Amino acid sequence: TCVSTIAEHFEFSLPTISKHLKELREANIVTMQKKGNKIYIEPNVETIRELGGCFTTLADNFEENREIFFGEVAMI
Repeated sequence: TCVSTIAEHFEFSLPTISKHLKELREANIVTMQKKGNKIYIEPNVETIRELGGCFTTLADNFEENREIFFGEVAMI
């Protein structure tokens, strides 16, 4: 997907979108490739899957240790 196409879906300026996409690229979440005067973005599926696994583990740990975060939890 071209950066300008992505920007059409948001109420942010193209420079703002580009800045955020740069952060995603630096985090290896997307790849960017310049073709002519356009920059194309693709998700890095492997990294996104790894992040999904991390979020699942985080959620599981949170559920298992809820009382540590909130004290004793009332049973509903």
